[in-house]
Amino acid sequence: MINFIIKKPVSVIMIFTALVILGLIAVNKIAKTPLPNIQIPEITVQINSQTVSAKSLQNNVIGLLSNRFSQLYGLKNLNSESRDGYAVLKLQFDFKTDLDLTFIEVNEKIDQVMDQLPKGVQRPKAIKTDAANIPVFHLEIALKDKSNKVEGRDFESLSTFADQVIKRRFEQLPEVAFVDVTGLSGRELFVQPDYPLMKITGLNNEDLISAIQQQNMDFGGIDVLQDMQTLHIQVEGQRPLTLDDVSSIVVVKNGRQFKLSDLAKIGLRSKESKGLFLSDGRRAIDLAIIKQPTANLDDLKENIDQLLRSVRSDYPDITFRQSQDQTALLKYALSTLKQDLMIGSILALTMIFCFLRNWRSAVLVIITIPTSLLITILLFSVFGLTINIVSLSGLVLGVGLMIDNSIIVIENISQQYLETPDFEEACAQGTAGIFRPLISSVLTTCSVFVPLVFLSGIAGALFFDQAMAITLGLFTSLLVSVTLLPTLHLLVNKKKSTPWAVRSDIITKLLSVLSFDFFERLYNKGFHWVFANKVFSVVIVCLLIAANALFFSLLKKEHLPSFNRLELSAHIDWNDNTGIAENSSRVKDLIGHIAQLIDQYSASIGEEQYVMNHFAKPGSTEAELYMKFASQRMADTAKAMIYSYLNKKFPSSTLTISYPKNIVEQVFGRDQKSLVLKIRSREESIQLNDKLKDLGQKLSVIFKKAQITTPKKNKNYVLYADPSVLLRYALSLEDIQNYLLEYFKGQDIGYLSEGNAQTTISLKHKPEFFNNVLSHMVLTNRNGVAVPIGKLLRLTTIEAYKSISSDMGGTFIPIGIESSEEAGILGYLKNHLNGTDYSIEGSYFENRELIAEMSWVIAVSVLLLYFILASQFQSLIQPVIVLLELPISMSGALIMLFCFRSSVNLISLIGLVVMCGIIINDSILKLDTINQLRKTGKYDLMECIHLAGTKRLKSIVMTSLTTILSVVPFMFGSDIGSMLQRPLSLALIGGMIIGTPVSLYFIPLVYWFYYKNEPFKALSQSKNINI
Repeated sequence: MINFIIKKPVSVIMIFTALVILGLIAVNKIAKTPLPNIQIPEITVQINSQTVSAKSLQNNVIGLLSNRFSQLYGLKNLNSESRDGYAVLKLQFDFKTDLDLTFIEVNEKIDQVMDQLPKGVQRPKAIKTDAANIPVFHLEIALKDKSNKVEGRDFESLSTFADQVIKRRFEQLPEVAFVDVTGLSGRELFVQPDYPLMKITGLNNEDLISAIQQQNMDFGGIDVLQDMQTLHIQVEGQRPLTLDDVSSIVVVKNGRQFKLSDLAKIGLRSKESKGLFLSDGRRAIDLAIIKQPTANLDDLKENIDQLLRSVRSDYPDITFRQSQDQTALLKYALSTLKQDLMIGSILALTMIFCFLRNWRSAVLVIITIPTSLLITILLFSVFGLTINIVSLSGLVLGVGLMIDNSIIVIENISQQYLETPDFEEACAQGTAGIFRPLISSVLTTCSVFVPLVFLSGIAGALFFDQAMAITLGLFTSLLVSVTLLPTLHLLVNKKKSTPWAVRSDIITKLLSVLSFDFFERLYNKGFHWVFANKVFSVVIVCLLIAANALFFSLLKKEHLPSFNRLELSAHIDWNDNTGIAENSSRVKDLIGHIAQLIDQYSASIGEEQYVMNHFAKPGSTEAELYMKFASQRMADTAKAMIYSYLNKKFPSSTLTISYPKNIVEQVFGRDQKSLVLKIRSREESIQLNDKLKDLGQKLSVIFKKAQITTPKKNKNYVLYADPSVLLRYALSLEDIQNYLLEYFKGQDIGYLSEGNAQTTISLKHKPEFFNNVLSHMVLTNRNGVAVPIGKLLRLTTIEAYKSISSDMGGTFIPIGIESSEEAGILGYLKNHLNGTDYSIEGSYFENRELIAEMSWVIAVSVLLLYFILASQFQSLIQPVIVLLELPISMSGALIMLFCFRSSVNLISLIGLVVMCGIIINDSILKLDTINQLRKTGKYDLMECIHLAGTKRLKSIVMTSLTTILSVVPFMFGSDIGSMLQRPLSLALIGGMIIGTPVSLYFIPLVYWFYYKNEPFKALSQSKNINI
């Protein structure tokens, strides 16, 4: 077949040229996304109510919804957090659950309980978690003048402008699905009644509200008959449009007319803010840009940049700054692929020059790399895959393997040419002779990815793209190496009488000083030493295998690798009933303390206004900071200074500093501590609080490096009403609550329409301090009698947890523990929590589960490798000899991870699996050559082993170097793609460094031990399976 192909060079070249052209078209057309389009099996339900307490939300809303949701098919876990006025409930499902159908069922169950929810609770909002809903970047909008006023445009006008103009311009882009906004500030038209005057005139609040609402009323329309036609008549009043229109509203009472402006103070002011956003100290608005699921990132980036240039030019008095740009991930990944291609090409060129001393062969190998990549991307389009971080990492890893196939074919042709004078026959026989071991090595490499696809949850779905990228790349490379490469090789060398001779070219002369003799001498010395010291060699190998257990126990276990980045995210809770203004002031003071270290920062203070928010809303006492630095040293220094500053000035505050989550961490990341202790108790008591406080203190003393996080309490004011007193004055608790809400919060009674913008009309009392108001507040009962509020209520203070947490087991008090001594802490808790109802969760258990699952994956991969090798070698013993290399090479991977301070995580474990498929390729080639030499019957066993090593030395050395150097860019790249794949690179490099000598020396030694007593002609005389 190969002989037929290489004799049709025009057909072969035309076919591959067509495929390359289609590949180039596919590169421009294929979707480019940060992550594969995968379904995240999670639904978030948000509950809002301004008047319902956390305890009431937990008992009357969360409990009710939890009972309903527990019936959902595939529900894996349910967690909730309730605060005053707000609650969030997270539903996690099995990965294979049909989330679209489940989302409909969730909304149906919400509708079923609507009539049972407490008064004032809005309809719970269900949000389906999706990787496509993660913002690709944030856009911060602020006024250039720090006084927040430029040419009469104040911040409220900027908010309207951002919401009505900028937001909509971005949403008009075809690649943008939605723009989420926070930091907006609205305006309100307040009506502040003059109560002494109203008392004299006999008016009350209801009279004012009725007069204002009549002007805002929509009357609808009616249909009337006119001759043979039906006419639709719209009845409209004159809506108030300005402050003067509202002031001119007439209030009628008992035939008397009053102008509203005479009865109340009327004016415009900023709405009371529950949160705000700061950008470098200035109040700003943050736009979170969410892309369409199928949008191309290149097109999105181009259109966004063009629109930004336009708005910056149109509005020079406003700053537009991008932050947390997730599109950079794919850009960095693409640049890494280009860098790896360049390194691979230079590497192939150098090695072919050094080892084969022929520049034409090097150029041919270089041609096969982009050809294989373009055809692979064409297959991406055929199979519906996208260019994303995961598939690109598979392609980058596959580049080294692609080079390996080409080098092996070229080197085998050169070996064949030494025995066959006819170069055409050497091309055909050299390619055909290596085809079977090449197929086997490709299958073994691909087979290790099959079990990865069956990983539970998102991990399996995510790494499906990586497995497909490597599989398609390897089979494409195999096709190119055994068809296009020998055809071109014959075409460019067939007119040369000595195609492998050293030519007198200038480049060849410059490299003539380099030789492969060094490696041959090193191999011969090593070979003779190993076979002269067989027992000592076996002892060394046994020590390496034993080192697996040692280094595995020393390595840190985590879900994803830790990243060193130039950004920090800090969450602060002041824990002292701080208001928004004071919160903002404290944040500015904190930033001023470290201002010399920060390049830029932004802060979200208090509540956020994002619609697509899957987390609990922060309260007025909380702040979220994003900081960017010029160097890692500055970031570390700032981190230490923040801790020191808060411990000194605000010791009761809670601080959590982490790296801002990139898109990979938002999908894969875990927010849990190493251990989360859940104390369950029906009633909160002083004894329980003292016990929890004592437990936290003892853990901190015994385990000094452990970070203990206990839930904080707030001081709350409670008004108690005696039922007998209320009965005496003909009042109810609802009357008092409605009166207090109206007095302190006011009442929205209408709105002014200005185009698409609306200004709320609110009826509010004059702002006063709570203690002053309570002393002179008067409530009129149903009999018209005015009752001082002080006679009805008694003010007291209590301490209560800021939030109430619950799961499928009920409510609990969470205690977070971050430590590397998990086993010791678990033992301590078991001995000291007797009689306490508790449970323990955390990333410690998740990581152990991940390791157990990956161990199963490795076991299945090894089993698949055995089946493939047994089929190739027609032997049940030789696959075992080859697979002995795996535990030895794993020690190299673990040692490399330890030396570079990495960890055992999902990526490094996948690196171990990948290494299993790659490392044995060298042994496959060598054993196949040994078997072929034994079949000739010309050599004894030792001669076959040594000669096979000499024949395959170039291939083994060159393929090992290309595999190692193909992942070297990950070691030095500072982008998130490189840092994510770094543990995989370390595991692969360490395995190859140990595995290559094992393939050259130890595997032949084991082969010799098994076959040393067997006659050297046995393989050529027997047609049975060798067992």
